[in-house]
Amino acid sequence: MRIDYVEPDREVVIELVEQLLHDSGHRSAPERWQWIHVGSSSLVVLADQVAVRIGRDDESARQMQRSQRLVDRLPRLSFEVPRSLVAPRTHAGVTGVAVIRIPGEPHPPGPADPHVLRALLDEVHAVPLDDLRPFLAPARAFYGGDSWREVLREQVVPLFPESARAQAQNRLDALESLHALAASHQTFNHSDLAGMNIHWRSGRVVGVLDWDLASEDDPAEDLASLANWHGWDLITELAETPTVRRAEVYRDAFPLMIVGFAVLRERPESEVERTLERATAKLLR
Repeated sequence: MRIDYVEPDREVVIELVEQLLHDSGHRSAPERWQWIHVGSSSLVVLADQVAVRIGRDDESARQMQRSQRLVDRLPRLSFEVPRSLVAPRTHAGVTGVAVIRIPGEPHPPGPADPHVLRALLDEVHAVPLDDLRPFLAPARAFYGGDSWREVLREQVVPLFPESARAQAQNRLDALESLHALAASHQTFNHSDLAGMNIHWRSGRVVGVLDWDLASEDDPAEDLASLANWHGWDLITELAETPTVRRAEVYRDAFPLMIVGFAVLRERPESEVERTLERATAKLLR
């Protein structure tokens, strides 16, 4: 399914990327660039050793700059993160940031070395929070942030067909019950730790991308994301039993979260319907 997100004028983007490349001391002809269109908040242009993120609209640009300030303040880690090469730039109302291009490739869905995965989780969740708090996203920003309960209860659950609505409500109830328990376990959380955001090379993690949703939250949510990509058969090797149990609650609520994202982003009705159909099928499995 193709998702057509709003994009800035292409000529403006080309001029902005050229300006940022010049600022950072790099040169790359436009015909060599790779355009990545799939992100909901930003367009990405890969220009040789530089990655340029372009905000799709004013709010996306503000959030992109906030999260970039967070990335630039992360401590030195065992893997690369997309740190800024130069200051952000705005051209004709479009804002971009030039960052280092992360090496490696995403791991295909399926099993990976559990020791590597556990080390990744432990390292991310050990990042000190104090200096980063001003730049964190609200916890659960993907599906409502501080209003996530109201979004799921009032805007998402009623959308499900009657055959799945009770199941959706049960999963929301479990997620709400978990909230008070999870509050005592909060750490720095990537909040989208899986799939295309983790780059590998020669069996090890060499880079982690997309820190836009990083927040102070339950580390079990990162665990659930990682297990969804690499398989739940591995999960007992990735964390202790209490964290695994909380991760299972997040897993069960993922179908609601995905619908919540589509609703909050005011995606076209046809797209929301397709998302709802897939979520319903998962609830009824």
